[in-house]
Amino acid sequence: MDALRQQMEALLDGQQPHPVYPLIGVDFEAGYDLTTCTATMGTRREVISPALLLQWVQQRALTITREQADPYRYGYEPPVWRETDWDLARLRCAFPGEPVTMAILGGNGSSKTWYAAKRTAMAMVENDNWLVWQFAEEEKTSRQVPQRFVYETLPAEDQTESGKHKKTAKAKLSYNKVNGFTDNTFGLGNGCSCFFMFYNGNLKALEGPRPNFCWADELIPVDWMTTCRGRLLTKAGNTHQLIAALGDAIAAHEAGDPLAWEQKLRPLLPRLMEGVLLITFTPKYGYTPTVAMLDEKAITKQQVDAEILPLGKGGYEKVPRLKWNPEQRAAIKFFHVYENPFGGNWEAMKAMLLKQSRQNKLWMAYGVATKTVGAVFPLFSREAHVRPIDWLPRRGTWYHIVDPCEGRNWFMIWAKVCPQPGGENLIFIAREWPQPGDWIEANQIGDPGEWAVAGNGKKADGERGPAQQCWGLGFKQIADEIARVETELWRLEQRLGEGQTSQTSQTSQTSQTSQTSQTSQTDRPPGRLSIHDGCRIMDGRAGNSETTTHGESLTLIQIMSQFYGLDFASAGRDSGAEQGKTTIREGVTIITDRLNYDTDLAELTPGGFYTFGGKAPSLMVADHCENTRYCLAQWTGRDGGEGATKDPVDVVRYLCIANPDHFEEEQLQATGGGSY
Repeated sequence: MDALRQQMEALLDGQQPHPVYPLIGVDFEAGYDLTTCTATMGTRREVISPALLLQWVQQRALTITREQADPYRYGYEPPVWRETDWDLARLRCAFPGEPVTMAILGGNGSSKTWYAAKRTAMAMVENDNWLVWQFAEEEKTSRQVPQRFVYETLPAEDQTESGKHKKTAKAKLSYNKVNGFTDNTFGLGNGCSCFFMFYNGNLKALEGPRPNFCWADELIPVDWMTTCRGRLLTKAGNTHQLIAALGDAIAAHEAGDPLAWEQKLRPLLPRLMEGVLLITFTPKYGYTPTVAMLDEKAITKQQVDAEILPLGKGGYEKVPRLKWNPEQRAAIKFFHVYENPFGGNWEAMKAMLLKQSRQNKLWMAYGVATKTVGAVFPLFSREAHVRPIDWLPRRGTWYHIVDPCEGRNWFMIWAKVCPQPGGENLIFIAREWPQPGDWIEANQIGDPGEWAVAGNGKKADGERGPAQQCWGLGFKQIADEIARVETELWRLEQRLGEGQTSQTSQTSQTSQTSQTSQTSQTDRPPGRLSIHDGCRIMDGRAGNSETTTHGESLTLIQIMSQFYGLDFASAGRDSGAEQGKTTIREGVTIITDRLNYDTDLAELTPGGFYTFGGKAPSLMVADHCENTRYCLAQWTGRDGGEGATKDPVDVVRYLCIANPDHFEEEQLQATGGGSY
């Protein structure tokens, strides 16, 4: 072996391994001399001089040394971090002056915590007089994870050998790996201070101060999140001045400028954190109430193939990359484990996950929570089963379903049963009562709000919302509300029938909304929807219980018929259910079957809805029916008859077990003997 090769091999052997920067090598078999050699670096292969080879090795060593000595300035950041920065910039531009929430979900080792720590350090180092809050489950966890991560992402000059800074009127920093920051706080010379707090502490501790930025790690309770957002409101007002510069940066990025992040967005990042609640979460135990609140109405904006979830017919399941929830002023970013080169051995993890359940694969590799733990309808999703009301098919038969809930308000839905060529009828739930955003004049109720809310997580089915608080409405007032809703639906049908929407339905393989407007209703009163005999259905237990009114003992079904002209059938076989199909278990099975679709043939549209290449769902819900949507997604049944999300599920169940059909006009014409 000649001296030149010995020198080059000694140079190459001295390299430090790194997960991002591949080792540099030389293909000696390809030939070499004092002027040329064939260098390799990962997939790169290039003929260079030995002198340039030396420069390559030295530059690689310098890059690694700088990264280790000062990760704040020189640390490697995975591409998903910059994606998240751009997503946050778009979120801020969409809601200037308001608190916004960026939730990052990922498996263990996906780098979500390092991202949050680095951006927290940025907020502290590059702003003046900021107040930053960081939340963790308990003090021990805080010292082990977020406090350590924040300290290790501070600039090198703030990581002294002793872990201490000279204390001044503004600065206070004392840290060690065992006890974290002294008093769980630190301050820098620019007047910025960071306080580490714990969910097992007192929520009242958040009263008073107005933070600029907050980072909540793992399991933040709903009440803490809500309070934190409220405290961010003041400082969020400062963000209007950022919008123009952010818009310019986003435009450059979308135009393909490769330097848009370094030159335009990076200088804005510290200020971009103002008014932001950053949440990092590993969904090991499914949805927490907080994640459910953020995700329930979120629109899936981006999806990617899941490598470890192959489909039987070829290809892979899709998993979300980005979700958008305008109502919550929030975005959800999913960090996938394989994207973090420092996180470990992805190939070995894939082999391990092959033996795991689908649920474990989703959260461990992709950060995807599989609904509330124990949710009865795990397949129900916005993408597959929720559609804008303007997608309501024109042709169909209307049904009205009622659960006169004892001790709380009635819950009702109106659904249209629509024929589909070659398949079972589509049920499109078009309206609910009570419905958030509606306005009820009776008893000055106003907006009824939500039927159920996430609560504090102590109950599997959440807590009762304001819409369950008994309003004391009489039968006449309820009948008037039914008339009001059916008038609104009649007007909707008129508008859709006049072709004021061009949107075609994608609820089935064959579009129904392109058909001409038809009615299956007979003797329609002008200005109000007409419901056929047998198409109003009421819970039989409540409907057949007797009460005294107008001086006589009558059932609820009799009262609504005799005095208000609303003829109800009892839920169960009276409404058309087959024998053996009226139990809760059978009803759940029927709903599940209607929600089912070929997941491997569903494709996401830019609007965030699936189109179906194979079997499509035969149960859809209008997007404004928020109570029905929420309860179908969250109901576990573990809270029994008093479960907060049970009643909307019950009315859907009553409808499904009735085996509802569509009736054409000629089927409803009077025949001899006065029958149909």
